[in-house]
Amino acid sequence: MINDVFLSAGVGVLLALVLSVPAIAWEVRRKRHEGHPLLVDIDTFGGRKLSDRESFALGILFQLVLGLFFGLLYPFNPSFWSFAGEAYTFLSVTAYALVLYLIATGIVMPFMGMGVLGWREDKWIWLETLFTMALMVVGYILIVHWFQPSWFA
Repeated sequence: MINDVFLSAGVGVLLALVLSVPAIAWEVRRKRHEGHPLLVDIDTFGGRKLSDRESFALGILFQLVLGLFFGLLYPFNPSFWSFAGEAYTFLSVTAYALVLYLIATGIVMPFMGMGVLGWREDKWIWLETLFTMALMVVGYILIVHWFQPSWFA
């Protein structure tokens, strides 16, 4: 069980890091701030306007923490998500990701001062987060099924 949790958390962080590569490449090559692909742009935090670098760093941190929780929490009770199919299937991981998405956009983002669905920051953050979550589901399913015979039960 604990091996599943650690492996799954590592898979989630690795997926988040891989999904951050376009934003990192964009940041290295940019001349001015125009947003980052596949990364939530957080312009204000704690009532303070962030610089471009701070916005980028906080966006990367948000992405990595989201990936960590994506991978970390599912293996604790994969049978809970089996109402949408067997454990570690596309439907059960999608149901889990949808709940995590609602928590991120309905609780975490308002707590960070971004408003519900991040609308206070940008009108498209909800879609960026949903698209990133969908890519994480696909990547997670592919990786888990690759490791399934030896690790995930």
